[in-house]
Amino acid sequence: MKLRVTVARLLLLPILALGATAGVLAADSPFAVFKKIVSLPETEREAEVGKLKISSEGHRKLVQAKIREYAAMPEAECDRKLDALDFRWHLMPIMKMAKTDRVKR
Repeated sequence: MKLRVTVARLLLLPILALGATAGVLAADSPFAVFKKIVSLPETEREAEVGKLKISSEGHRKLVQAKIREYAAMPEAECDRKLDALDFRWHLMPIMKMAKTDRVKR
């Protein structure tokens, strides 16, 4: 269980760093932004990572490592994982709402 939590944190930290300024119910999640960066040609990725508002050099290196990791995956697997994370990012705030507030959305 501890390994699972550690892996989840290592994956989510760089993603959340991307979306630190995004609203909870924003149209583009940090995972969607990450997916766009991963899909870019390698030469353009560095420029896009440079545009991100990342708090420290350590977080930037972690984001770059995750981008390399996801870029090395088969495209279908990468899309599946990032789409699942994106779905969860949008779903969790809705699940935490009161049932009456969900209907309004």
